[in-house]
Amino acid sequence: MSTTAVIFVSVFLKGLLVAYLVHKGWWPDWEKRALRREEHKRVIKAYEEWCEQTGHRPAADHAALARLDWRRAR
Repeated sequence: MSTTAVIFVSVFLKGLLVAYLVHKGWWPDWEKRALRREEHKRVIKAYEEWCEQTGHRPAADHAALARLDWRRAR
């Protein structure tokens, strides 16, 4: 087989596989995932800025985290 034919067959099979995965709902929505990652970065940045302004880092307070876990368990 020529190189062109191998490339064509490979791309065609990849297209079939992606189409099948999209049809089944198993292919990720890349735009939604990118938006979630950007939102996560903004939240982390806001948290870091808040920690700097207040001088208190709640995530470092293990007793406070234990109280939150205890409240959630009730």
